[in-house]
Amino acid sequence: SDYWYYITVTYTKKEGSEVIKNDYEGDDSEIKNIIDAYNKGVREDKVTLNDVQVLAHSRFSVFVDYMKTTSVYQIIEKSPKRDGNPVASFTVDSYNTIVSPKNEQIPGHGHAPSHGHGHGDDSNAGGGIIIAD
Repeated sequence: SDYWYYITVTYTKKEGSEVIKNDYEGDDSEIKNIIDAYNKGVREDKVTLNDVQVLAHSRFSVFVDYMKTTSVYQIIEKSPKRDGNPVASFTVDSYNTIVSPKNEQIPGHGHAPSHGHGHGDDSNAGGGIIIAD
């Protein structure tokens, strides 16, 4: 389209991670630190996108998708004498936000509006938008 304007879009952004299950019962501080590093917390913040372009003769939408990924981690013991014993297992939920502004052309408006419409005897005749030079 030949014409557009800009708007502001505000949405809630969700991000972070949290340990939802922890099977480790030992007292090794290094293992505890590894598990704690995944327990960052989940935040929800208002975010504003400025200068989002909206095209004339379009349907404008903003899609906000919240993605949650669940991962299971194991800490495996590796040594010359013992190989592969699980020492700890924990499950983490991670959150992320994907924002997709979308201009979708309205069917039947795939032409520049500045040329007017004087096409004859049908319902599309006359009128139109004329831009003065």
